[in-house]
Order: sequence, then structure tokens, then C-alpha cells
Amino acid sequence: MRSIAASQRSLFVVLCVLLLAFAGIGTIQYRQFQDLHRSTTQGEDNVMWNYFQLYNEALRFQNSLQHDSQAKFQLRYDIMVSRMDLILESKDRSLLQETQIYQQASKAILSYIALADIWLGPDKVTQLDQTAHQQLNQELEQLLPLLHQLTLEVNQQATLFDVIRRDGVREQIITTTLIATLQFALLFVLALLIWRQMNTSYLHHKLMQQLNEKLLQANREAEAGQRAKSSFLANMSHEIRTPMNGILGMLSLLADREMAPKERDYLETARESANHLLGLLNDILDISKLEEGRIELLLAPHHLPHLLEDIRVLMQSSCDEKGIKLNLTLAPDTPEWLMMDPLRVRQILFNLLSNAIKFTHQGEVNINIDSRPLDKDCHSIRISIQDTGIGLSKDQIKNLFQRFSQADVSITRQYGGSGLGLEISRNLARLMGGDISVESQDGFGSTFTYIWPAQATIPSIVCLPSKSVNQESYRILLVDDNATNRKVIGAMLDSVGHQVTLAIQGEEALTKLTQATFDLVLMDVQMPIMDGLAATTQIRQSSKPWANIPIIALTADAMPESKQYYMSHGMNGYITKPVNKDVLISEINKHIFRKKMSTQNLMHISSLQ
Repeated sequence: MRSIAASQRSLFVVLCVLLLAFAGIGTIQYRQFQDLHRSTTQGEDNVMWNYFQLYNEALRFQNSLQHDSQAKFQLRYDIMVSRMDLILESKDRSLLQETQIYQQASKAILSYIALADIWLGPDKVTQLDQTAHQQLNQELEQLLPLLHQLTLEVNQQATLFDVIRRDGVREQIITTTLIATLQFALLFVLALLIWRQMNTSYLHHKLMQQLNEKLLQANREAEAGQRAKSSFLANMSHEIRTPMNGILGMLSLLADREMAPKERDYLETARESANHLLGLLNDILDISKLEEGRIELLLAPHHLPHLLEDIRVLMQSSCDEKGIKLNLTLAPDTPEWLMMDPLRVRQILFNLLSNAIKFTHQGEVNINIDSRPLDKDCHSIRISIQDTGIGLSKDQIKNLFQRFSQADVSITRQYGGSGLGLEISRNLARLMGGDISVESQDGFGSTFTYIWPAQATIPSIVCLPSKSVNQESYRILLVDDNATNRKVIGAMLDSVGHQVTLAIQGEEALTKLTQATFDLVLMDVQMPIMDGLAATTQIRQSSKPWANIPIIALTADAMPESKQYYMSHGMNGYITKPVNKDVLISEINKHIFRKKMSTQNLMHISSLQ
């Protein structure tokens, strides 16, 4: 309401300004008309004055010619000739040059000047004698009437021109005033229409304002719900991953021992179930990350045939159990080294292959890879996974990529699955700039095609597989408040020969660091009394020799922004729970190697100085 009233006041002010402007325009036009009248009158007076002066000078020359000496009438002659030249060459002659009297007078003036110049001109031919004196006087007497008539004619023509010009100017001023009046009238009508429109639209504005307030409230509630969901997912991830770390860790340690085939079968069943539960948790977290746009692709040079062969080997056992064939065909012109995110490509292919194997009871599953060049070093990679399984109908294909959806309810009961895998895979493919499509016929199998653009590259040294070396033994401080985690991770480290010292929370870790020398710290983040972030901050701010010790975060928080957050607090690495033994050992070796190289570089610089 206030905004509408303010707009109306503003419109009223604009109308007042328009009225004042129109009055100002009228005043200015009137003054211009008066000024123009004066200026034109003055200009015409000047024209008539020039012709009058010519006639006057001719009379003076006649008088001087009759009564004065030659020197005096010579001066008068020069003045008269200058007046004649002014008349003949002036721009004002346009007033008269079409008239008969002007043409006669101008010829007579030129003729008289030509005659008089013989005796009085700048280039005198002969001296003025009595006969010549009489001839000049007679010719001047004939010229004077013409000059008098010319003076009268110029008065008449100037007056006529002034009338015509003032009438034209008056018409222009009237026309301009009418146009200005019309413009003002149009603006006034427009202002009235705007005023009316503002009044009629007030109700709509009020309704829109109320609707906007409701939308803002709904948006705030949605954002609060999103934050609550993210917080819930983070908490559930932490709560579920912590016991899962104990389960998978212990199963991994048991797998390293010798046991009877039946016990080994029990162990593999338990580990498979635990991995399935972990996969479901990861799918839920991936859905949340994709919704919020927080998944970032980590592109790096990777060997495509090696990745495909690894996947084939891992899925071969599932095919062997069902008695179906698994074939891998790679087109020869497909580039081997590509810039890609191998983790996400592997995730997509695992989902597609797992579904193909799950729904195929006999026959085969074929993996076909080819490529098509797009531009310089860029290729469209096409991976099609064809099976001879149960197939899909057209209605089932429509709902295939929807969340928590499978082809049929009975399929969920028979085959299981969360219905998230295909949606996640398609979203990841589109994040890469590609897509996943499906062709199928009910009862005759399906073909899923995964296409994405990738840059061909040359392998670097770090991309090439390295030879296995003997694992060095390191002194490691493990800080975790969960006894199961300390037991599992400690056993993993002990199995490869590392010396492990345990601490329950941050303050105890600081005490342990002052009592012994360590190569690396594995620091849990969420702990009582002093958590991992506070302990890391105190370590980095201390002036002790261990202030720059490598610290790797151990956390069940798998949200994408967490890694950068922990790094900003001084941690060097980041491992999510459940902890994979190979990943753990690899991270430890990587950060200790970096620490050694940094120390060697500092020593080399010191020696050079």
C-alpha cells in the first residue's frame, strides 16, 4: 500500500512538472517571436540604409563635382564607388535582383563607373578636362533617378519580405506550440491511464505480495528441511559406518587366516552382505550429493582397457555361478588412455553389469566398447552392455530411471535391490556430459548404452603401475575413541609390520607425542574431551619437533565438503570409514614419502646456503 501511494504521489509530481514545462515552453516561444521580430526589423533597416546611403553619396558627389576642386570630388567619387560595390556584391541583392529596376540600375551603375574610371579611377587614362567634366555631370543626372527608384523599390521589397518571413515564423511557432500541446495532452492522457492502471492493479499487487510471502516461507521451510536432511544423512553415515568399520575390518582380518572351506564360505557370505549394506548406504549418500550438486569429477589420466579388464575379472565369478558367459570386446581404434574419473566410471559400469548379470539366467552378457572422434584429441566413448535376460516392456522402460523404481514389484521381491543404482548412474553420466540409454524387448534381453565425451591423453609416470616393494615399518599413533575401531585398524597396521601406539582422545594424543617419536598420526575426528580438529590445531601451533608430523583424518563423515574442511584445519589426508586396508596402507606410504622428500629438499637448500 505504501509503495502504491508513493507511486501516485510521484505521478502527481510528474504531472505538475509537465504543466510547468509546458508553461515554460510557451513563454520561451513568445519571447523568441518578439526577438525574431526585432532582429528581422533591424536586418531590413540595415538593407534599406545601404541603398539610401548610396543615393545620398551620389547626390554629394554631384554637388562636389559642380562646386569643389578635383581633389574633393575625387574623394567623393571613391566613397560613392565603394557604396556601389557594396550594393552590387552584397548578399542582400537577392531581394531585388529579379526586379526590372535593379537590373536597369545595376547596368547604369557599372556603365557610369566604367566611364568615370577613365578620369577618376585608380588607373587614370587621361586628365579630366572641361568636356569630360560636363559628360560626367550629365551621366550622373541620368543615374540619380534610377538610384532613387531603386531606394524606393528596396523599401517596398524589404517590407514585403519582412511580412512573408514573419508570417512563416508565426506559422512555425504556432505549429511548434500545437505539437508541444499535443505531446503534453498525450503525456497527460498516458499519466491518467497509468494512474488508473496503478489503482486497478493494487489488488493484484496485494495478492502477489501475499503469495510471495507464502513462497518465501515455503522456501525457508524447504531449506530447513534440506539442512535437516543433510544433517540426518551425515549423522546416520557416521553412526552406521562406525560399526560397519568393525564388521568389515574384522572380516578382512579373518580372510587373511587359513580356515576350512565351509568357514570360508560363511565368511564370504558375511562380507558380501556387509558390502551390500555399505553399497546401499553409499547409494543414499550419492543421491543426496547429486541433488545438491556437490559431486565433483576428479579427472586424471587412466588406462581404459585396464579398468574394463578389472571390472570383467571382478564380475566373472558371478557369471560363473549362474553359468552365463561374460564377453569383453574393445574396438581397436578406441584410445587407451583417457582423462576421466575412474571411480565414477567404475561405479556406473558396476551398476549396469550387476543388473545385466542379475536378470540373465542363461545365455551371455556382452560388453562392447568403441569410440567416435569429436574434435582434436576428444572422443565420444560408447560402452554397450547387452544381455540375454528377461528384458523390459515399453511401460517398464518409462519408469526405469526413476528413484526407488524397478520394472515390476515382483522383480523387487524376487531379485532385491533399492532401485537407486540406475538413477545414480544416469545422473553421473550426465554430470560427465554424457548419458545412458536403453533398448529392450520383453523376454529377449536388454542393451544399456553408456556414452560420454573424454579427452585422449598420454600416460604419465605416475599413471603406470608400479612394482611392489617391501613395506617399511613405521611408528604410527592411532587416535580413536571407539575400541572396535582401534582394534580393527590396529590389527590392519600390525599385519604389515607397523608399530602402533593407541590413544583414546586428543589430549592423550598430545601426551603420547611428547613421550615418543612417531612417523604419522591417524586421527579420528569426533572424540570426547578433545576432538581431532582441536588436537590437530594444537599440534600445528606448537613449536615442538612434531608440529609438522603428517596427520590423516579417520572419519565416518563421507559428505563431499568434509575433506576440504578437515584439510583447512591442518590435516594432510582423509580416509572414510569403513577403512579399507589397501587404501589405509597406501595413504600412509604416500604421506610419509612426501614428508621425507620435503625434509630432504630442506636439507639440500640448507647445505647450498
